Parts: sequence; structure tokens; C-alpha cells
Amino acid sequence: MRTLNWLGRAWTAVKDVALHVGSAPARSTARAAAVVVVASTCLFGDASGQGEGRGSRNLPVDHWSSEYIRRLRTRGYLGNLNPLVQPYRRNEVALGLASLDPDSLPSPVAHWVRLLRQEFRRELNRTGGHEVFPVGFQATLGGEASTSRRFDVTRPIGDAKVWRRHTGAVWVESGPFAAETRLLWDGHLDDDPDAGDQGQGKIGRTDNAYVSLTFPFGSIALGRLKQNWAPADAHGLMVSSVTTAYPQLSFELRAGRFRLRSLTGELETDTNLVTLDAQKRYLAGHRFDYQTENFVASFGETVLYAASSGIQLRFLNPLEFLFANRSALPVDIEENVMLEAQVWYRWRGLEFFVEAMLDDIDIDPPAGEDAAPTRYGFFVQLRANDIVAPAEIVLAYRQVSSFAYRTNRRVDRYLFLDRGLGDPFSDYDRVSGAIDLFPPVRGLRVTPTLVYQRQGEGDLRAPFPVAYEDFRTSPNLFLGTTEKTLRVALAGRYQPNRYVWVAWDAGPNFVREADHVVGNNSTDFSAVAAIGLTLDLPIARSP
Repeated sequence: MRTLNWLGRAWTAVKDVALHVGSAPARSTARAAAVVVVASTCLFGDASGQGEGRGSRNLPVDHWSSEYIRRLRTRGYLGNLNPLVQPYRRNEVALGLASLDPDSLPSPVAHWVRLLRQEFRRELNRTGGHEVFPVGFQATLGGEASTSRRFDVTRPIGDAKVWRRHTGAVWVESGPFAAETRLLWDGHLDDDPDAGDQGQGKIGRTDNAYVSLTFPFGSIALGRLKQNWAPADAHGLMVSSVTTAYPQLSFELRAGRFRLRSLTGELETDTNLVTLDAQKRYLAGHRFDYQTENFVASFGETVLYAASSGIQLRFLNPLEFLFANRSALPVDIEENVMLEAQVWYRWRGLEFFVEAMLDDIDIDPPAGEDAAPTRYGFFVQLRANDIVAPAEIVLAYRQVSSFAYRTNRRVDRYLFLDRGLGDPFSDYDRVSGAIDLFPPVRGLRVTPTLVYQRQGEGDLRAPFPVAYEDFRTSPNLFLGTTEKTLRVALAGRYQPNRYVWVAWDAGPNFVREADHVVGNNSTDFSAVAAIGLTLDLPIARSP
């Protein structure tokens, strides 16, 4: 009976969508969506209860709320969220917020909760059993500025500039069904020194556009998306949000404390300029998580492959261990397999995270020869919260080897339109420390930071050495002359409400062997800043 009642509510909600949309084609589309909703309910059962089977929009990985969600998760709130996988679904965040009363929380945590309750008030109303409008619109207006063409303040290149960045999104949610399409116009996409043509055009590019179904035991989505397999304040070594969104099919399955996540993405076509042979490039990835409120352990693998024959079904199978079956590949496949392990642990005010990625290792070198350079990356982060006062202390170390993300075959470089699918750079290490301070000004954070970075001449966009022997005798880390950068900076953010925010990072870089030239030392000021304004309709009342 509960399933029948839920079916009726789903059917009514989608009919309401048709009525509000207006046009005959739109009404026909909405009725078709109703058929999908009802069919999925018949197949997958009742989705009532705690809202786990309700369709919900994704929260884009670049959304302003990600910082506050991460801070709350670090302090033990929002324990239902996996801290190592984004995007979240909006109703997942609302379920965690529903039990938080900002009036009982200390500053600045109370302000973060109020900001998020304003942003997710529609989902909170829905979680509380109130009817909500099934269609909406959201727009953001903003701009970004930098003293160089790069936003990475430790690797400045080019002249200062200001870019506009705007988005406009339309969405619909009903029963287990959700759909959204977002148009992004970002002026920096055309000036990024580490990216190719992103296909933006004059009116922007489709971004965060998908349809999804959510069930009590998982979800499935098809569209153009970004994912990040790492804490929200970092980018994953294997799957990250560095690149622009690419078409993909993804799904999640849940069973108790275990999670399985998979994605299959379509990348650009690579054309050999000599033979004019064209190969389509794809990315497939799977990760298995064990998750509790204060502990997450994950093992994952990805394969970037190029094929003239299209998507390979074997790479869609999350239970086929790709690293063990490489010898079984078809002859028309060129592939690059990666493995990854992650551990996240929280104890009282301390949070520890480690990520290790293995791209390739030479375990059987030819007789009499040294092993080829290992291709790898790892990241370690320790965070201490509110030990003395409302503050966060963050210490981190990151290292990516000299030949990570590339092979002697150009077609399987770990890139999409020249942006990294994992880390955007290679052949470097970086140690950093920061203290997030929260003055008694609502919405203000200031962050003194100290960074020391060493960058070799290796680059994941550069071709492999012509002579394979030159590769075999190269070091694991730091090719050529190593550039060393010490940065002392002051970062910060001011966000008094959910509608507007300002962020910045500014300070001097003290560089030795600048541009990889021995004896070329310099001191340069490097800064980035961004501003954003949000408008959405309909405007939901606070729960």
C-alpha cells in the first residue's frame, strides 16, 4: 500500500511539472518522465522513509557550499556523507542538516549551518514532508582575477587579467527522478595556459547536465558531469574536478557500510596527424568504499583507453580487475591502468587523510638493467580543529612523479582537452601549512599560508623521450633543473549570506632556479581573487 501511495504522489508531481512548464512539447516530455518514474518505482520498490530513494539534484563540485560542508564533516556533523567523493546529492546534505540546530552550536559553526540551511531550505522542506515546486532555475554571476593566466599561485605564467564567470541552470525533481542542465560561460577557459579548446563558443558550454534516478540502495546518472574522489578542499590524484565536465554514465550501489561507485566517461577523439587514424578515448573507473561516521577506506582503479571500435563492455564491469587482465586486451585497444587507495580517519578534533596512486611500476626489468622510473602520486593531510580557539590547522604533503599520467603512446595520456583528469601537474612535490582563523565578523575567514614547492621539468603534456633508454635511466622525481618556490600568503573568504561571497589568495613567491635556469632567482607577487552572486527561483521559505 505504501508503494501504491508513493506511486500516486510521483505521478501527481510529474503531472504538476507538465502543467507548470506550459508548452505542449514540454508537457509531453513531462508525461514521458512520469512513465519513467512509475516504471522505476515498480522495478525498485518503495522509496519513502528517510528520503534515500528520492530523486535529487547533484551539488556541483565547484559550488560555494562545498567549503562549509567539508568543515562540518570534519567536526563530526553530516556523518552520512562520504568525505572522499563529490558531487553530493542535495537531499543527502539536507538529511544531515535536518538534525542540526544552529542556536545550540558555537560560532562560527552556527553561521555555517545557517548558510547551508538557507541554501538547502527547499530540500529541508521536502525532507520534512512539505510539498515543494518541482521545477526551478538558478543563476550565478561572478568574476575571477589573477596576476597571471594561471590560477595556481605557485606557478604563475603570463599577465594579469580579469574574467567573467556566469552560469544558468534549469532543473526538475519528481519522485526518484531528477534532471538538470547548466550553461557555463567562463572567460578563463579561453585563456587557460594548461588547456586546449574547451568548446565554449560565444554562449558558453553545457556543464553539469544530466538525468538521474535514485533508489533506496543506490543511484544512476547519465550526463555531462564532474567528479572528485578526494576531500572537497583538494583534487583527487586519480579522479578530480580539474578538467571540465565530460559525458559519462555513473552509478552507485549501497549495502550497509559498503559502497560501490563506477563511471564510464567519453573523452575527445585523438587523431594521428601522420596516419590520420582516429581513436576515441574513454575513461572507466570503479571504487569500493567501506564507510562509517569517522572512518573511510577505499580501493579504486581507472583505465584510460583508446579504441577505434567504441566502448568496451569489459571496462564497464566493476568486478573485473583490470590490472590483472591487461594481457587479455583486444589488439585494437591502447590503455593506461591506474590503482588507488585512500584512508580517511577522524578522532575528536583531528582528521587524517592519505591517498596513494600507482600509475605504473617496473617489477621485471630486463637482465642487467635498472628498473624504469615508477609512476605514482601520493597525498597526506592532517587537520586539527578548534584545539585552542575556533581555528583549523592544516598540514599537507603532495608528490607526483616525473612520468606520471603519460606513456610512450600519446593517445593514452591522462588528460581531457589537455586538462588533467587527476592532478593537473607532475614531477613535483609540495609541503604546505595553513591556519584558518575566524574573526568575530560574520562570514569572514582569514588564512595565513606557507608553501614550499619543488618542480622538475617533467610535464604530463610533454611527449615521452624519443629514446626509450633515456626514459629508463631517468629519475622517479625531478627531471632536469628543479625550480624551488617558497610562498608566504594570506588567503581568505567573506560570505555573510548565501547570495554573495568573495575569496582571495595573495602573497609573494621567493623562487630559486626560476624557469628551471640555474642561478635565476626572483621574487614575485602572485594573487587570485573571485566573487560570486547567486539567484534562484522559486524562492523557498525557510523550514
